[in-house]
Amino acid sequence: MKGNIPMDKKKEFNLLEEPWIKVIHADCREEEVSLVDIFLNAHNYLDLSGDTSAQDIAVLRLLLAILHAVFEQKDEEGNEAPIDDLDSAYERWESIWTRGSFPEAPIRDYLEHWKERFWLFHPETPFWQFPQAETASEYSAAKLNGMISESANKTRLFSPRSSTSKNCLTYSEAARWLLYLNGFDDGAVKPSKQEKALGKDKRVVMGISWLGELGLIQAVGENLFETLMLNLVLLDKEQEPWESAEPIWEKAPFTQMICREIIPKADQAALLTVQSRRMLLTRSGGMVTGYHIVKGDRIEKKNCFLEQMTLWKEINDKTEDYYVPRTHQRNVKIWREFSSMVRPANDNCLPGLIKWLNRLIGKKLMDRSLVRFRSVGVRYDSSQMSAVTDCFDDSLSFHTAILLDSGKEWIETIENEVDWCDQLAKIVGWFAIQLDFAGGNKKDSSGNKEKEQFYYRIDIPFREWLLKLDPNQGDTDRIALQSEWRTTAFRIAEALGQEMVNSSGPAAYAGRIVKKNESDPGIFYSAPKAYGSFKYRINKWRKGEKI
Repeated sequence: MKGNIPMDKKKEFNLLEEPWIKVIHADCREEEVSLVDIFLNAHNYLDLSGDTSAQDIAVLRLLLAILHAVFEQKDEEGNEAPIDDLDSAYERWESIWTRGSFPEAPIRDYLEHWKERFWLFHPETPFWQFPQAETASEYSAAKLNGMISESANKTRLFSPRSSTSKNCLTYSEAARWLLYLNGFDDGAVKPSKQEKALGKDKRVVMGISWLGELGLIQAVGENLFETLMLNLVLLDKEQEPWESAEPIWEKAPFTQMICREIIPKADQAALLTVQSRRMLLTRSGGMVTGYHIVKGDRIEKKNCFLEQMTLWKEINDKTEDYYVPRTHQRNVKIWREFSSMVRPANDNCLPGLIKWLNRLIGKKLMDRSLVRFRSVGVRYDSSQMSAVTDCFDDSLSFHTAILLDSGKEWIETIENEVDWCDQLAKIVGWFAIQLDFAGGNKKDSSGNKEKEQFYYRIDIPFREWLLKLDPNQGDTDRIALQSEWRTTAFRIAEALGQEMVNSSGPAAYAGRIVKKNESDPGIFYSAPKAYGSFKYRINKWRKGEKI
């Protein structure tokens, strides 16, 4: 009977055995490994090395869900020992961390127990998919591939793959993009027939996928084992263990092709594997050729503090105050978000991951002089969020002690200097506008291009300065380092200003009078006059005076 099973219904490509997750070694050699291999050899891999940083964080969250499911219930020896208080959570984490690698027995036992749910293709429970989705809208492999994201009616210019290879994906590629699409899909998915039958009044309104709503941050270790451990948050913000650990593959399959709103329990494994989309891959000739998709489970982002890997912002409404994830901006470097990461205005805005690391550092469970964070963001078209237009990431390293109470003054110093950099950027932008007026530039110039150039030039120097800050130093050292940075930023702005005036052209040097209307006597603008004002302003800035 087995030979009579149609090919598209046969089980194929088990993720526990087949290589599909891309990793990178310390010697920069890339490799695809299986789900079992990545845990047993995580200490030998430098990091994940997928096709994009967004794809990597989607894979990372899958790995974290497995770790929660295993180690919230079993110790490193594989014995039943549920985490039931904060002491057992710290003990569990420390015992694995000090090993320097993941214990094989509990992970292998768990994955083998759920092996049937990890077939990429399966007649009843394909991994991360829903067989009922075969009646939903169908898209090509070129849309599934996040490097292309090409729809049927919009050809991607300068595509990284040719017309033949972009129409199909290997099973390993499709598995990775499956996780990415579930987490970052745009809001253009059409409703299913079941959804339409509900009527507009009964439908759940849902836009982009859950990860696209977040300002994602993750801690980064010396190797993949450390990265996974640093992001394995075993306690909530009240230092209570999570209620349960039930990832999507442990649950009974949901069969309705409708979008539903869910209220997650205090369960990290469930959150990390939330199905924002209901999908089903299609295959032919050993390749994935497309997929079916409808919207899936929607999480209310307001006050969803169960999410540990995002920045937050406070919203002051007429009826209530609440918090929502603060997404990253493409042109804003992570060090400019420093306050949002480590000391927001309200403690509720402190990311859960940062709280967890604060406790690990304070209890001296991790011996690290520096801590590194990576931010990941996806940008959608601004009109209808109907297409992904960009994927970006950034990273930042600083002394671990800055996260402790003893580092508060140093945090204030960093925050002050970020604010002062913003002020200096505004001066550069103002100068650019003056030069535009002087030269008769009719374009609506806001100085944004020149401000971005200033931020670009101070980016690496600021990161280098940040690495010098050590709370173990005294106030004298702190003040000296602060003065050192002001001098560096001043010189960068001064050099940029000189370049701007030199390239402003003869018309700007001669200057002109600009009038608002016929009766207005006007104001005279010229490059020399603007440059004199620019020098005056940046010198006042350097002295710490109001401008």
